Amino acid sequence: MDPWIYLEIGYKGGPLIEKIEARLDRSASSELVENFTALCRGDSPIVENGIRPNLQGAPLYMIDSKRGVICSGDYIYKNGCGGRSATTSSGIVHEKDRRTGPASAGSIVMLPLDTDPTAYNSIFCILTKDVPYVEGKVIGKVTKGLDALQYVVWKFGTVSGIPKETIIIQGCGQM
Repeated sequence: MDPWIYLEIGYKGGPLIEKIEARLDRSASSELVENFTALCRGDSPIVENGIRPNLQGAPLYMIDSKRGVICSGDYIYKNGCGGRSATTSSGIVHEKDRRTGPASAGSIVMLPLDTDPTAYNSIFCILTKDVPYVEGKVIGKVTKGLDALQYVVWKFGTVSGIPKETIIIQGCGQM
């Protein structure tokens, strides 16, 4: 059965903007889906440097208004330079299938490491509009709250991707 997750997006130290709900697709990659679900639950037994893998508190470190892309998942450095899987002791999930191509609005995409296109950690993006090409693995689809994510891109996004305000994942989990 495919897991359902939620991400509560809001202002850092402020009010909630929206609770986003999504269905993940195990047939895309059971390992990446399990990793993302564990990151949402925050219940991984793996702790490194006193930090337990959890998306809660991770900022939306890139909000690209031109492409309609929101990136998050860096719960360590909070700037896109850190990330770690919740399901492997190495901090990396390897996925042999390197499918790329078009993706539609609402897709949740795990992004590979720059150094290895088959290696993934906790960094992901959500697309708010259709794109002709995506470098990464689509593992799910937003089912509720896409309009709020499009608002976030419109209100806080920039052409450079640097957000106008700090928006974070205030809460997350598995439904």
